Amino acid sequence: MESDILLVSATKKEISELLKISDIQSETASASNKTFISAKINKTCYDLIITGPSVINAAHGLTIALEKNRPKIIIQVGIAGIFRESKLKTGDIAIATKEKYIHAGIEAVPNYETPDDLPFALIGETPSTKSGTYFFNKDYVRKTFQILSQTSLAKECTISKGLIITVSTITSTQKTAAHLSKTLSPLMEAMEGAASAHVASLYNIPFLEIRSGSNFVGERDKKQWDIPLASKRISQAFVSIIEKNF
Repeated sequence: MESDILLVSATKKEISELLKISDIQSETASASNKTFISAKINKTCYDLIITGPSVINAAHGLTIALEKNRPKIIIQVGIAGIFRESKLKTGDIAIATKEKYIHAGIEAVPNYETPDDLPFALIGETPSTKSGTYFFNKDYVRKTFQILSQTSLAKECTISKGLIITVSTITSTQKTAAHLSKTLSPLMEAMEGAASAHVASLYNIPFLEIRSGSNFVGERDKKQWDIPLASKRISQAFVSIIEKNF
């Protein structure tokens, strides 16, 4: 892995459209069965690790990758669940300004969905990690938002920026979804972002997270999901960024 760009995704399925248009240079597997891909789009090279879903897999896979190579930037991409209160729709794009792992903290009774802060930081002298919160580089977020807002993609879907939350227990009821939306005002939820942000911070490497909504949080009827559309949009977003020499 030798590129300045390291892409992180939980599964191949959610970035299948990106892989279709990429020139795959190599594909290997680690001893723990993490998939490493080196690829090109036009003249731009990027490395990709498929970690598997969840914070544990994301942290493990990204650590392996960073012990092999130190990119200039790490970008988490993939699909996510949309909070209805965000007014976003399936296929819309969210750029994380910050990420919160909602299962880090002390259980707060009775509203256990949003725990109180820990009495210690998860990363050194970073107080926000007491609540499992990771803030991202404002310049990278601003530039990413600006680039995507000026592309044809912005005519097809909404480009937004804000909080994305990481969960270990997928939200499956409207009651919990409404509570999280009211207390945190997130755009989307996924299962890996906070772990990747944590590892990136430990290695002092800039981190971005870009997601496309495939379904609504609390909705478990997969007939209503649109993973192919979300995969297409996240592919378009990544290509648009690297075309601008990001």
